Amino acid sequence: MKKLFYLLAASVLTIQGCDKIEMPYRQVEAPTGGGNGGSACLDSTVVEETSVVAKVRKVLLEDYTGHTCGNCPKAAVKLHDILVANPDKVVGIAIHAGSFAQISSPKYTTDFQSTEGTAWDAFFGISSAGNPNGMVNRIDKPTGQHIKYHDNWAAAVSLALAIAPDAHLHIRNTYFKDCRILKTHINNEYLTAQNGIYNLSVVIVENGIIDYQKDYSIFPDAVPDYVFNHILRGSMNGTWGDEIASGSIVVGATQTKDYQLTLPPTWIVGNCKVVAFVYNATTYEVIQAEELKIVP
Repeated sequence: MKKLFYLLAASVLTIQGCDKIEMPYRQVEAPTGGGNGGSACLDSTVVEETSVVAKVRKVLLEDYTGHTCGNCPKAAVKLHDILVANPDKVVGIAIHAGSFAQISSPKYTTDFQSTEGTAWDAFFGISSAGNPNGMVNRIDKPTGQHIKYHDNWAAAVSLALAIAPDAHLHIRNTYFKDCRILKTHINNEYLTAQNGIYNLSVVIVENGIIDYQKDYSIFPDAVPDYVFNHILRGSMNGTWGDEIASGSIVVGATQTKDYQLTLPPTWIVGNCKVVAFVYNATTYEVIQAEELKIVP
């Protein structure tokens, strides 16, 4: 069983490391001037990568987890299987929050929590309902059925994917290597008429982090080289994002947003992605999600 687990973990990392590079991407000039975009970037290797994708619905799947949750690796496997079964149609985020995400000596000493993940967990009441649980497009929030056990994720994803897309997200990332500055340009286009308040959230996730994880399916249950994927690292525009539209929204309406973030030195940029999603600020239902690696 232990060998099988490590093979699966390795396969997850391999798949995430071999994402298709969507054209076009090109060399661009480094920024000039002061601040984060100043002279420190002038000799930087700069790559611009742009997502080129069909206008299809993409589903956001959130896995709320923690490194001392011994049942949570089962949910990580479920997330992996759903991603494989629905290539380029599901965007996954692993949110470490709640009591199972707390630091615990001597083994579970890495803090994978984030300000945004902690706030989401508290607001949606995920970890307080037990783990492993998550959300699929944050649907059913008004009814209280938004918290979904990992065995129910695949069915909920299938139902969501069967609906025609309401919006289309396009991401362009520009990364300045020497000063670790990421600039992200997001364009949102509505494919159906909407009415309400809509927000855009832009976050960073990281794959391939190796550390301790408790796993009750293995003995001893403290796995020292567990591979964590899709970990929520932080946000480019706050816990709840930015309001991008309100009122009556016509088909073809668009919004664009630009964000900048200096990435911490502990994040491996080659394993990081920008994840963007648009959601109804009243119901919290996500109507479209997209992701793009920071560098090819």
